[in-house]
Amino acid sequence: MLARTGYYVRLWLFVVSSFSLAFCLHSLLQTPHTVTQEYNHHAHPTVSTRSRQCAPKNVTWRQIFTDFYISSVYPTVGFATTVELHFVILGSAKVWTRADTNCTCLYYTPQHNDSASEEGILELLPESHWEDGHNMAAGRLRCKLPATDTNKTSLRVHCEQGNLSGTVTYSMPVVTDKEPANLTFAHCGLIYGLYNENQAAVVEFIEYYRLMGVSKFFWNGMEIGERTMEVLRYYEKKGIMQLSNWILPFNQTSGKSVHYHGQVAMQYDCILKTAAHYDYTVISDLDEYFATSLQPPTFASIVHNGSSDCATVRSAFMEPTANYNDTFEPQSGLPMLRTSRITNRSSEVHFYGQRSKYICRMRTVPAGLSMIHFAMSHKNDGTGKNIAVNDDAPSEETILLHFRREESEKDIATVPDERAADLAPQLRERVIQTWKEMSDDFTRHSLGG
Repeated sequence: MLARTGYYVRLWLFVVSSFSLAFCLHSLLQTPHTVTQEYNHHAHPTVSTRSRQCAPKNVTWRQIFTDFYISSVYPTVGFATTVELHFVILGSAKVWTRADTNCTCLYYTPQHNDSASEEGILELLPESHWEDGHNMAAGRLRCKLPATDTNKTSLRVHCEQGNLSGTVTYSMPVVTDKEPANLTFAHCGLIYGLYNENQAAVVEFIEYYRLMGVSKFFWNGMEIGERTMEVLRYYEKKGIMQLSNWILPFNQTSGKSVHYHGQVAMQYDCILKTAAHYDYTVISDLDEYFATSLQPPTFASIVHNGSSDCATVRSAFMEPTANYNDTFEPQSGLPMLRTSRITNRSSEVHFYGQRSKYICRMRTVPAGLSMIHFAMSHKNDGTGKNIAVNDDAPSEETILLHFRREESEKDIATVPDERAADLAPQLRERVIQTWKEMSDDFTRHSLGG
């Protein structure tokens, strides 16, 4: 949803709202509603002290020099055999265009009087759009590991541009050549907007994707509401969720426009984070559900049990006039599943690359071929040459159902599509169990347990 030309993402500082999911869950499960309704979050103004104390960790940006920032560093094995360190960068457009910009990685052990250095390579990440007049862009710095003596414990990055220069120091990340377990799936996502307050939709999304095969969610948050934060903390305690507060290293009111470079950098950070530890990474927003007629209806089936390195899935909007807010059953107060109550979608399926999302073995995907809406892997064509490969999943087999209200599309023709609803029996059972466990957790906390 964020990745549209002309759409400006503002990644604000994390703000904890004043509403408590815990109180909400307790009330919903103890007091039946008289009618099916949208949940009114204004009815419960109390705040959970526990969630205040568990704010997600801010992503750390290190300033090298003016308008040039480095965030995370990860070892990566690309489609070639060379192991590199990749750094996520935000920088002004001139960083990428001036020939006098250069970086060096120095590997060393503080107790020993020896070191090894490698020249770094600065590259723009795709879809950075600085050429559209936005003066900040997302990119990466690549540094090879030293060819010999790889037991260095520290890393110093030094960058120069004209008369500007700066240095930052890191501990060496752990490099492993161990392959991730076969057919394991991680999800990279951003929680914002509607989902900051609609905690039932968040539970449904997570449990749906777990049914599809995702074992870990790596999410970044923006202004997450207190009720939703309780949900995320529940999953963090179970080891299912890793939540970060992704913020930009500068105040956007300063005129440093970003377009959606913040999202581009954030997604690449998550790709690096997951590629070495999970066979596949799933890229999608929280209002997008992969739905397939393949059996079993899982991500493993969509990637043909591992024979496809990438599967790009085309998208279609669901019923534009539907209610997408949290809705609850009148007697039990339990959430009603959107995936089972909204089963009509637009008859138009967006073309490849427009609103599509993907599931990929990210270690086979070069950064230049990993976009917001599609990715391509590199494979050997049998002659020793790498070629770009993409598996565009046919929409009659697998589709991305986009649960989003589109005012401009109210008159679109719709067709029934119940592929997501087919998971309703298992999904409902999991959502109810999760809902009750969260309520029990609130009760134990209230009693001092």
